[in-house]
Amino acid sequence: MSNLLRAHERRKRRPIILNGISQDLKHSEIATQLGVNRWVITNDLRFMRSSGDPELKQAQEAQEQIRVMKQSVSAHARNERFLRMTGMTLQEKSFRNMIDFNRRELTKILNSKDQKRYHHETS
Repeated sequence: MSNLLRAHERRKRRPIILNGISQDLKHSEIATQLGVNRWVITNDLRFMRSSGDPELKQAQEAQEQIRVMKQSVSAHARNERFLRMTGMTLQEKSFRNMIDFNRRELTKILNSKDQKRYHHETS
């Protein structure tokens, strides 16, 4: 295939690839839309990165925003489900676990402080 033909095909795929990236689609999903092998998408993206394509950077920023939003929604749903199951938040449960795990050491510290305070008051 000539370089000119490759460049023409790459230009035709570019908007669909950028749209897919901005929607946080996997390379294989974009490839399926275009009816090409996933490696074609990977190679096109490599070419776009090396040429410093500004629209690729914009698409990647949109992709990152979608990922952050998905993580936030996922974390919120996970916390809500945990709250319904246990009656406490994940943070409360983690704190209780930490206290239970370190109970002996914490008790020793509190007792030693009480003894120092007692000796100080009686002196």
